[in-house]
Amino acid sequence: ATTASIAAARQEDVELFTSFIVTGWSNVCDAKLKPVPFDAEVCEQFLEQIPSDMFGELRDFCLDIDNFRADDLEVMEPEEQEELTEK
Repeated sequence: ATTASIAAARQEDVELFTSFIVTGWSNVCDAKLKPVPFDAEVCEQFLEQIPSDMFGELRDFCLDIDNFRADDLEVMEPEEQEELTEK
């Protein structure tokens, strides 16, 4: 892979993260410790500043579906689901 192709792939990842992964934030502050409201453009700028190795770890975490599953997911029985929809 060339440096240009790596940079292009990183930029594509940043755009995808901004559009689909990062949906908001809290407790993010600027250098003067003022809260930074979330918006896509600011998010993209933030993601572009993350060093490549750290962004790689973030990407790997987000690609692992197990990081988004509840450990003790309670499953309803079909009868319980029907009762809820009838109400």
